[in-house]
Amino acid sequence: MAYIETIKPASAQDDIVVQALRCYCGNRNGPMLPVMTAFADAHHVGAHAVIALTSVFELAEACLGRPLVAEPETAKWLSDDEEAMLLLLASVGDVGSHCGSAAVPHGLPGALAWAVRTANRLCGRQCTDVLRERASCPFDS
Repeated sequence: MAYIETIKPASAQDDIVVQALRCYCGNRNGPMLPVMTAFADAHHVGAHAVIALTSVFELAEACLGRPLVAEPETAKWLSDDEEAMLLLLASVGDVGSHCGSAAVPHGLPGALAWAVRTANRLCGRQCTDVLRERASCPFDS
């Protein structure tokens, strides 16, 4: 018998990130800026913060060489990429651009590390010491 644990965002800030990623993934074939600024207005979040998150999503896709995968907007669980994005945002503090951590052992390209730091600052997110040891990229699930 298999047991599946439902993974949910841990905070309201995490929920905004997940919803922004779901909006981004659901609208990637059209003009992104108007869609994401409308998302910011609808969720009462600063447009600058959502645009910074959008940059993180785009850079993550470029680094991965594939599109991010998100669950439907109404899903009560997280996709592997949604969980990895939350882990990424929580684990990037004031480290050098190529420094790794327990959560991101391979380090990050400079542009992505700076984008994550900027998005965290604009969204009012705090980096935490993510205690989960990983042997691989959090996006490789």
